[in-house]
Amino acid sequence: MSNPRKWSLEKLKEVAVKYTEKCNFQKFDNPAYLSAYRQGILDQVCSHMKQNNHKKYTDKEIRFIAKQYTSRTFFQKSNKKAYTQAIAEGMGYLNEVCSHMISKKKIIKHTKESAMKDAVKYRTRREFCLKDAGSYLAAIKNGWADDICKHMTIISGSSAAERAILSNVREYYPDATQKYFFNKDKQFRQSRYQLDIYIPSLNKGIEYDGTYWHSIETLAKNKRISIEQASNYHSDKDAFFKSIGIEVLHIAEANWKAQEIWENRIVLGFLNILPYIPSNKKTDFFRRNTEEYIEELKSAYEQ
Repeated sequence: MSNPRKWSLEKLKEVAVKYTEKCNFQKFDNPAYLSAYRQGILDQVCSHMKQNNHKKYTDKEIRFIAKQYTSRTFFQKSNKKAYTQAIAEGMGYLNEVCSHMISKKKIIKHTKESAMKDAVKYRTRREFCLKDAGSYLAAIKNGWADDICKHMTIISGSSAAERAILSNVREYYPDATQKYFFNKDKQFRQSRYQLDIYIPSLNKGIEYDGTYWHSIETLAKNKRISIEQASNYHSDKDAFFKSIGIEVLHIAEANWKAQEIWENRIVLGFLNILPYIPSNKKTDFFRRNTEEYIEELKSAYEQ
């Protein structure tokens, strides 16, 4: 720390004369600057320097300046001095001079009725989400999505196989849909889990496991989890649905492509539409006449 007595007025002026602004004097000769400040002679020492205009704005000037801006943020960034002075006068004064400005968008409280009015404007959930995210997320969070999106026939982000399975299931259970379930149980890793197809009337779900999207590497990348966590993702997901009483059937993409008829028969058995056939009877099933199988499907549909 500098000793004030060390610096005389003459010596301080000799040092200060090298600078045209106080900020440079303070930055490059701080001991001399501090000594002048502590002795109360800083203004005298810096009398030759450019003086900042410390004149306060009048009320008329503040109002005139504020009128030039459309938001408080723009006002603050463009003229910090006027904004700070307005705040110093009190929030009531600031609110008054900024009354013409556009305020931040108010938070809208969505109801099921308002969300339903929004949903009918869109054909898919993806379009709904992109064009009215607030209403869509409120519907998801409150469990209204299935109800208000019934008219949406295509599930966003789903494969052709998923849509085909969904279409078949809806022939028997029109309430079938895609659904997200929020998780509050800390024993399960994810905050929410999705079912590709959920049938509320049966409390059952169907998962179509695409080879790429359900691979360990892709799950780890998309879910931002470790490889170890990704390898346990499906068992963790099944355990979550079991904990809330939902039975889930998995259909692997490879199996669907190889033997679509058999996989479709498994789906119908899972939904109690046709009698269940154990996997060890698979060979017997394929020995049957194809026409016989078609007739079985038709009779089940007519019922």
